[in-house]
Amino acid sequence: MTKADESQEETMKDRTNQGGQALIYTGVLSLAFFALAAIAVDAGRHVFVGRETQAIADATALAGATALARGGDAVSGATSFAPQDSVDGQAATIGSGDVQVGSWSGSTFAVGGLSPNAVKTTPSFTINNIFGLWSPTSTIHREAIAAFQAAPPLPIVLCGTDPNTGGPKDWNAVSSVTIKFSTSNGGTDANTAAWAAYSNPQLTAQSQGFGPAVQGYLPPSCGGPTPSWVPTPQTVGQSIPISNGSMTNLCHGLLPPSVGGSCNIEGQTFLFPIVDAICYQPLNGSPKITGFIPIKIDTLPTDCTSGWALTGHVVDSCATAPSATTCPSAGLVE
Repeated sequence: MTKADESQEETMKDRTNQGGQALIYTGVLSLAFFALAAIAVDAGRHVFVGRETQAIADATALAGATALARGGDAVSGATSFAPQDSVDGQAATIGSGDVQVGSWSGSTFAVGGLSPNAVKTTPSFTINNIFGLWSPTSTIHREAIAAFQAAPPLPIVLCGTDPNTGGPKDWNAVSSVTIKFSTSNGGTDANTAAWAAYSNPQLTAQSQGFGPAVQGYLPPSCGGPTPSWVPTPQTVGQSIPISNGSMTNLCHGLLPPSVGGSCNIEGQTFLFPIVDAICYQPLNGSPKITGFIPIKIDTLPTDCTSGWALTGHVVDSCATAPSATTCPSAGLVE
């Protein structure tokens, strides 16, 4: 064999080896591409199912909080609503253990409490992975918190802490509610309410003064503008600027026709926010909303001397005849 023949044979062997190496590289790259494609497919499916699961968490939290606000069973309200949606092509279900009833402070959720105002749901769903390179199944977890929410029709809030017990003021246990704005310390007949300046881009307590900001939310017949302003929905845990004081100009607007005024809200029911402020003491600052309560106005002030007040009584009709104007709804807070 000549040197030329030997060189040609070696060249052919090199080409054969290179062809084998190319096949190996192609196989490895194909497997890597398949693995990446499988990961992408399963990851995309996880994202999609995660969105469905979050929608279930949101919807059931809202359903549970709405039921709680209307005097119903929050757990039942949440679990019974779940099947109206679907996850991964199947009707959704959540267990009672996935629903917690508690209180929302504006930043944290605490289970239980004397006056619960929020519901937390934590649904989870197990799905079969299409490729399952590491596990044949995956479990998707999500959570949501919904709390009481309302657009109060009057710029008035009630105190929420009983100084005698240190606990929540039980307005439902009071036969007659005295809505009093006195700034002096006193007994149980003083300082039960405060004026509230809800946020409004046209008129705020900071730019126009507290009194005008409050007056903007009074009904037209009671000294407010035409049309009166309706605040954006207020949610528990939200802070509201409040102030005590008789504010004579506001009082004159609340005088009824029987004494020459024009305010005609006697006999009407309004939803009042309750704030975490101590009763029977000056109510100022920006306390947080802890709940809402419907009160029917029985009497309005007949003069604007010191100590004037409104009176009313709690109307417990949210469980039997819920109304959007007199009963709180629910809003997502997390």
